[in-house]
Amino acid sequence: MYIKKIITSMLISMVLLMSLCIPAMANETGKVISVPIITIDKNTDQKTIDKIIDQKAIDRMKADEKTDLMADVKPLGTTLGGAWVIRDGNTSDCEVYLNWAGTLNIQGSRFKLLKIQSENYIGRITFGKFGDGSSYYYAFPSSGSYIGNAYVGDVEIPTSETEIYLTCSDLQFYTSQSASWLSSASINGYVEIN
Repeated sequence: MYIKKIITSMLISMVLLMSLCIPAMANETGKVISVPIITIDKNTDQKTIDKIIDQKAIDRMKADEKTDLMADVKPLGTTLGGAWVIRDGNTSDCEVYLNWAGTLNIQGSRFKLLKIQSENYIGRITFGKFGDGSSYYYAFPSSGSYIGNAYVGDVEIPTSETEIYLTCSDLQFYTSQSASWLSSASINGYVEIN
């Protein structure tokens, strides 16, 4: 009789624990977005990298908005902002960029925290973090443009990773038209590594 009570109490405790954990886990899962990783040779110069990224941004602008190709792009007025991760050949060395394309002349970007983590919900590993979450981290392009990118920093992502979890909070772009910082939707979600 005593053992039955213990087993019953343990089962009830487990059911209650599961009922509390499952909704919390469901709220944490993000929308799957696609941020392409472009593989280039280590010796590629910055001008060539900029051309590749600019062409990818133009291709995204021309893509049908109903396809998954636009899932990682956030609207900013009439300009679309997103992120690129460029892998150095077959190594874990990657560069992170913010990019945009549209009708606003973007002259800078800033955010409070951009974090790249493993896709695992439990035991998530942080591969890279830019910003401290309280003050702004700035990324500026070489010149203001309607289509462009701004280098954020380097991050090590294992070549075995097929998907990462990317968060970017309080993302803003500076435009010459308004001479001010304009807020963009924050980027939060699972990112397929292409």
